[in-house]
Amino acid sequence: RVVFEPFITFLLFLCDVYRRHWNVVAVEVLNEPPIGGLPDLWATLRTRADMFEFYGAVLEALDAAKPAIQAPIAIEDVGGTLPGAGALLSLLSLWPISRSTRQRLAEWAERGQLILSVHHYKSFVTQVSLTKMVAISLEVAASFGPSPVPVWFSEFRCENNDLQTTIDLGVDAATFWQWVDVKYTGNKGWHKYPEQVIQASLQQEGWSESGPIDAFGNISWPAWEPYLATVENGTSWGAWIGGASRGKSEGYLRREI
Repeated sequence: RVVFEPFITFLLFLCDVYRRHWNVVAVEVLNEPPIGGLPDLWATLRTRADMFEFYGAVLEALDAAKPAIQAPIAIEDVGGTLPGAGALLSLLSLWPISRSTRQRLAEWAERGQLILSVHHYKSFVTQVSLTKMVAISLEVAASFGPSPVPVWFSEFRCENNDLQTTIDLGVDAATFWQWVDVKYTGNKGWHKYPEQVIQASLQQEGWSESGPIDAFGNISWPAWEPYLATVENGTSWGAWIGGASRGKSEGYLRREI
């Protein structure tokens, strides 16, 4: 209750943002829900079942809201992947989702307010191709109720024309979350450094990143002091932390003929 009630308050706020802004299309409950329970093996094996119980409780709380929630709610399976995409999720899916939660999900699906959000990054949890992942997603989407829920490919490595490919294969929406205006930022991330920070970093011998931090968390100390000053005076535009790089502004759409 200590965690759940503030979380619902936050979701209600996001749902109100949806109501007030035409360009907000949905509210996603969790991004890449993690595997839990360790070191208790039994609790770990119940991660997926418990997560869906949490989703059921969230939807029940949103159902009680006044006025009624209008926002579509997007949900992800464990790690953003799906059963059938790798051995781990297939194992976790052996623990069934309760009937009450499945009924709650079906009700939201029937109202057109449930979206299946899917990620595709080849890893130990997702071992199938992009094409196969789309097929699995469409199959899972059809299991929520009489009509399939929309499939949103919300994160994936976008090579060549993969963004268009996912749509051609039948998903309802796809986003390339790593888009960045590299000409504006001067780098492949969602951050922008002042010129004095860039120049200070370039003075360090053997330093290849045009900023104070590289992909491995190493710090360019000549650039750190001028960067720290921007943080302290409130003019900082972020830094390369938490995966905030490797973006691009071209190469993800099908070339025009």
